[in-house]
Amino acid sequence: MRAKFGLVAALLLLGFVILLTCRRAHGFDTAPDAPATPVGPSSGACDSLYLFTTSAVDPDSDSVAYRFDWGDGEVSDWTRFVASGESAGAEHVWYYARACSVKAQAKDVHGALSDWSGAYAMELRSGPRFADSVVARIEVGMSPTGVAALPSGEYVYVACQDDGAVWVIQTSDNTVVARILVGWSPWSVAATPDGQYVYATNFYGGTVSVIRTSDNQVVDTIGVGVGVSEIAVLPNGKFAYACQQGEVDKVHVISTDSNAVVATVEPGSWPVGICATPNSEYVAVACCGGGRVVFVRTQDNAIVGDMSVGDSPWGVAADPQGDRVYFSIECDHNWGAAGIGSITVPDFKVADTMALLGYEDFPQAVAMSPGGRYMYVVFEDPMYSQVTVVEPRRNRIVGYVFDNGAYPGPYGITCLPDGRVYVANWEDETVTVLGFSGGTARNTHFRPYRGER
Repeated sequence: MRAKFGLVAALLLLGFVILLTCRRAHGFDTAPDAPATPVGPSSGACDSLYLFTTSAVDPDSDSVAYRFDWGDGEVSDWTRFVASGESAGAEHVWYYARACSVKAQAKDVHGALSDWSGAYAMELRSGPRFADSVVARIEVGMSPTGVAALPSGEYVYVACQDDGAVWVIQTSDNTVVARILVGWSPWSVAATPDGQYVYATNFYGGTVSVIRTSDNQVVDTIGVGVGVSEIAVLPNGKFAYACQQGEVDKVHVISTDSNAVVATVEPGSWPVGICATPNSEYVAVACCGGGRVVFVRTQDNAIVGDMSVGDSPWGVAADPQGDRVYFSIECDHNWGAAGIGSITVPDFKVADTMALLGYEDFPQAVAMSPGGRYMYVVFEDPMYSQVTVVEPRRNRIVGYVFDNGAYPGPYGITCLPDGRVYVANWEDETVTVLGFSGGTARNTHFRPYRGER
């Protein structure tokens, strides 16, 4: 009797499995139930990352995955598959202020889709913003490369290589107010912290021109040597550090009191990027030819840090908090992609992680936002009309700001105290001004980063 009962039970189980298999083979798989209304914060700020979770039951006890409709025109990727009834989630950033309704959908391992869940209302307020919109394009001289703002933010100075001049832009109305003849092939500009002088390097002229900003007159010329390129002034205003590349690879230390070269440093092959830490104790030099970032102690101009960072480091920028310096590289040794890395100060250690920028050509000049939350990156390739926005401390690309499909060849970049960004476009002889869309509606200049590279 027991044997007959066991046989009957086995046959019934086999029949159920066969029936279920046949149903699935012929498209009769039962779809998951609609997921529970997502759970997350009820309110938040634009430009911040938030996690939402949901769960759903599958009638066939199949594993399920979820995706989320964020209510701003974006839908997430599918999560990993989890057991029926188990929750999973995804993160999202909203880039403009409005009330969003977050919904979820489930699918089982056979691809059967559920209905969408009920909507979860999330109220968004304006949060910390980056410059995300093109607000002006200003015509300047031929081949603009270096660009620097006065500390007050009232004026921006632009070095135009093939024009032999530095152009001055009044930022209140973005008009050109002066053209200052300097030397042969001006490359880079840097302002003193009191805003009284701007130092301009003349690459082929081998000199540094000192411009008095009160009347925009050249008041001194300092002989350095052919190949003088990037320049930085210490935040304490005592010295300017100018890179020289080519047959001679040096950094020249210029006293701002006497406008004389008082020391030279040999950091390595092809020094192209330079910045000072906020306390003026160190200068970081990106040596493109050697794949290294070198730190010079300003007290005695001794090299105290020398780190291999990857192929072709170029742009460097100090975090306003003073505990790290960021650098751009063309190719990371571990990932094989361009990226933004960081070095801690004063222990001079390269961080293990970086914000990967993708397989692009030469991420070049970089600029920090006033608070240091964002970094703006431009590329040497003349076909790029975009500025990449990065959150360096989170190793995260925020997105891209586009210049209306033009191909200006962005080269130099600087930030104003109010957060606006000025980009020198050597290809089409303009300066692009990035401002703020207001965070209340979509803006055609900005594309959020969604994991593509």
